[in-house]
Amino acid sequence: MGQYMYTWVNFLFACAFIIGLYFILVLLAGLLKRLKFKGRFFIAINNLVDIILQLYEPLAVILIVVLFIMINPWVHGILIAILGAVSYMPIRHYINGRIFLLNNELKEGQRIKIKETSGIIQQISRLGLSMQTQGGLRFFNYSTIFAEGYTLLKGERVGQLHKIRLHLTESTEDDHKHIIDEKLQVCPYIDWSIKPKVDYEETKEKILISQLLVREEKHLGYLTQLIKEWGYECSLEK
Repeated sequence: MGQYMYTWVNFLFACAFIIGLYFILVLLAGLLKRLKFKGRFFIAINNLVDIILQLYEPLAVILIVVLFIMINPWVHGILIAILGAVSYMPIRHYINGRIFLLNNELKEGQRIKIKETSGIIQQISRLGLSMQTQGGLRFFNYSTIFAEGYTLLKGERVGQLHKIRLHLTESTEDDHKHIIDEKLQVCPYIDWSIKPKVDYEETKEKILISQLLVREEKHLGYLTQLIKEWGYECSLEK
């Protein structure tokens, strides 16, 4: 190992520094979003930190790979080549994702259409988008989005999808899943562009309402109060 100038100790110290700096940037980005400062200056700072994060992550991965190869160029170079060949498609989706996210300002909660599928963005991940549609949750990788493009519907952003747990105050033989489903049908606070799901959990004393979208975020409090008036204890799931 002495024939190589770069050692495992050097590599581990470099990784610790690179990863540590990454987490500092993540914490800074999260702090700026929580503080919610107004004004052009703070918006520009927030956007700058987001761009730095988008660029830093792939550059950090490349740097770690290069340093790993430097420890033993032949053995580690062949190993990385094999891993790269096996992981070609995920790597391609990841790289396309970095480029896509730098040039597009999509946010969770926006309505979009990809090919013939429309829905609400539930999650933006490193490899693609998870989109809630009428038929359920769909995932589109960034390579597909690049090839097909997307349409931002109405240019609007909607509230996030919620989950509410219901607990029966007393045990009965009634089909409470059916009862809740019927009551939701006439509830004025629900956005029916996405149909909520009602399922039992563990026992018939616990019910979970998932995939729930309200017309406005303030309606969520009204809805939980209404559910309590129906005779159920309820709590929001984070």
